[in-house]
Amino acid sequence: MRKETFELSRRRAGERGAALITALLVSMLMLAAGGALILTTGLGASNAVDSSAEAQAYYAAESGLQTALSVVRRNVTTAGAPAVSFRSLVCETANPCTNAGNNLSSWLTYTNNAVQLSSSPSLSFTLSVSDASKNSGDILVAGYGPRFLLVRSVGHGPKGATKALEMMLDDYAFDFKAQAAITIRSNDVDTTGMSAFSLGNSNPHTWTGNDLAGLAPAVPAFAVTNTQDYDAGDGFGLGTVQGTGEKAIGGDAGNVFGPAQLSKLSVSSLETWLQNATNARAFLTTMRAKAVEMGRFNPGDLGTEASPKFTFIDGDLSLGGGDHGAGLLIVTGNITQAGSSSFKGITMALGNGNIDRKGTPDEIGAMVVANFEHNYDSTTQSYKGTGGFGSPSITSAGGGNSLVGYNSDWVRKAMEALGSTVVGVVER
Repeated sequence: MRKETFELSRRRAGERGAALITALLVSMLMLAAGGALILTTGLGASNAVDSSAEAQAYYAAESGLQTALSVVRRNVTTAGAPAVSFRSLVCETANPCTNAGNNLSSWLTYTNNAVQLSSSPSLSFTLSVSDASKNSGDILVAGYGPRFLLVRSVGHGPKGATKALEMMLDDYAFDFKAQAAITIRSNDVDTTGMSAFSLGNSNPHTWTGNDLAGLAPAVPAFAVTNTQDYDAGDGFGLGTVQGTGEKAIGGDAGNVFGPAQLSKLSVSSLETWLQNATNARAFLTTMRAKAVEMGRFNPGDLGTEASPKFTFIDGDLSLGGGDHGAGLLIVTGNITQAGSSSFKGITMALGNGNIDRKGTPDEIGAMVVANFEHNYDSTTQSYKGTGGFGSPSITSAGGGNSLVGYNSDWVRKAMEALGSTVVGVVER
């Protein structure tokens, strides 16, 4: 027995110290694992700090966009700052100016080249506002007003973190393009003309599509959308059969100016809200709600040249004597203008589509006329109706000085009366 134990001990003599080596190896592995865990924990804490700094920089950039919106919407009052418009936001008082990206320093306070939000933690932002439709460095000519603004906000957070956000603003609350001084949405039936169309026959009774502001290309004096209102099918001014518009202009051709006295538009070229009567009723519903929200539903005034306003009249409107207004005007009933009354901006006769002009009234900007059924449902708070577009009417009588003319600057001012809209925001 003792002999066997001795032999076993002799054979294992070479294994002495193996347990120590094993323990050391295991300890080294555990030490490495522990070091990796400590390193990972440290990196995680560092990443958390960096992530927090980046989030703070992002919120600083977002604060910059909100501040820019406050300036655009005239909620920021700063002594000595120019009046807010899309042009002044880019150019301030320079006329002409370079599209270089204005930082709104006339309205905001910059410290160390940034608008400071907090010193602990360090948070700030910088802004750049430019005309989105032009290249950087382009010259914006005198009187020109951008429709789209690109606002870039760079937020600065702790540890040098930065985030950049860009926002596109549209000066117009809905799509509109003046395709003529007077755009007439004709009857959907191509062979049915306007119920009445007369321009008067006394000098100097003027209708013009030439831009009275001198800032935009001229447009036709009148535009219609069906054949009967244009030329009755035998060619404008060429045949013996006259369309409604062709005949009206023929009686007063010497007082109608522009690159074309009358043009015919395809329905598809119109804004969506004027392509069919269902869309037109939906547009009226939206604009009525907007007017109620703004306190401009059937108001007691029509705005002024110094302060153009959005006005929605549900019913008839009669202007006489020295009545004047300015801005965006939507009337669902009949419009009667008499005496020396005037309106500057955009006039939309949408609904009855009837305009009756007497005396010497002026209309500067652009006009849209359309006839369609429009019954307001107070339960659904929307305009209802059946059928498509019917026949509108424009009549004009009386002598003396009277001017109806396209003015791109007043079109822009009219659209600005509704306030700008945010088209989109992206992170750069």
